[in-house]
Amino acid sequence: MKLYQESKLANGLSIITAEDKNADIVTASLCIKAGSRYEQSDERGYAHILEHMLVKATQKLPSPQQLGDVIDRAGAYSNATTSSESLRLHVQVVRNRFENLFEIMSDMAVAPLLDPQMLETEKKIILEELHRFYDDDNGRMLAESDAFVFGDHPLSHNPMGNEESIAHATVERLRAYYKKYIIPQRSTLVLVGNISHAEAISLAQKYFMRWNSELHEEEMQPVPEQKNGHTFVALPRVQTKLFFSFLYPRAGVREALLLSFIANILTYGKAPFLKQELRHKGGLIYAVSASATPYQDVTLMRIVAGTTEPKKVLALLPELISSCDELYVKNIFNELKEQFKNVFARLLNDPYYEVGMLWIYKKLAGSMVTPEDMFHVIDSFSYDEFVAIKNKYLSKDDMFVTAFGKENPFED
Repeated sequence: MKLYQESKLANGLSIITAEDKNADIVTASLCIKAGSRYEQSDERGYAHILEHMLVKATQKLPSPQQLGDVIDRAGAYSNATTSSESLRLHVQVVRNRFENLFEIMSDMAVAPLLDPQMLETEKKIILEELHRFYDDDNGRMLAESDAFVFGDHPLSHNPMGNEESIAHATVERLRAYYKKYIIPQRSTLVLVGNISHAEAISLAQKYFMRWNSELHEEEMQPVPEQKNGHTFVALPRVQTKLFFSFLYPRAGVREALLLSFIANILTYGKAPFLKQELRHKGGLIYAVSASATPYQDVTLMRIVAGTTEPKKVLALLPELISSCDELYVKNIFNELKEQFKNVFARLLNDPYYEVGMLWIYKKLAGSMVTPEDMFHVIDSFSYDEFVAIKNKYLSKDDMFVTAFGKENPFED
């Protein structure tokens, strides 16, 4: 059984550990509250550019070849990701090489090499990544759906940025963004595997206490407005891709878990409710997915389906959501709770999933929420609470639909 603990260093860096003495590896992620929602209009993509630069070279290892060789010879995995609200550095390595890789990860965050010539080369690579993203229909549709749902709010911005902002990025401007957001007070170090909390604290004090920055007061952003309606984007596709989006104020831990539970009921596995109704009975879809994303001030529930009969799916899906409690959930509610817990337990065997969950719920709650805490919450769900949350968050009156395809399904 894993032991979960949380501490904070004097410089403001939070540390969460999930100790597993039987593991052969340690997975560490430095999770930073940065990303596209914290960027001004002329800073689009800066967190993503910094993601590239942080893992490219450090002051101790000043070339990609040198940095890559050290990581590769340890047989380690190292990567980084950027989203609307997070920049995360990842390292995974066997236990006896962990300190070496941990030091490198600290150098990436604390002592990156932001070299102007290296930046110009990397900007070309980032532009290629951006072009590839938009050449992929799924990437483009997701980005455009977010843009329609969030409107003028910063959450509508693509974390990868845009061509103009990327092209005009300079080391000086990146350093300004770095000093404001890539700081210990906005960061949580999450470690999963064969490492004790005491050792994690000791290593963090050794390698991260040199990370000292001034905490800037965060600029208040307007809360995204709830939105309903629809929009159509013409694309040369056989299927029409439908994005059903439900936007509501920020959910707490309990509501966030309930929304994930609802998504599980609707679309998880071989025979979830929506797949039964739309695929096995109606033959209208091949696949359908649902997700709940809790942002810092808003919650997005989204259901995505592709179909060659979009008008039928547009008419059916909201009615199915409305009636799923009586048609499907009521008589097997406890079985569905057990299913959700079992799925959760299985996913937690992936250390990157576990790191992600610990970070997401830390942001929601302000302190660590363990899987055991989450299981207790799930056990306490009632059927009436499920119905109330479903009706609150998945109301037909508060639904925004984005359709991508050849023909406009909203026209008569």
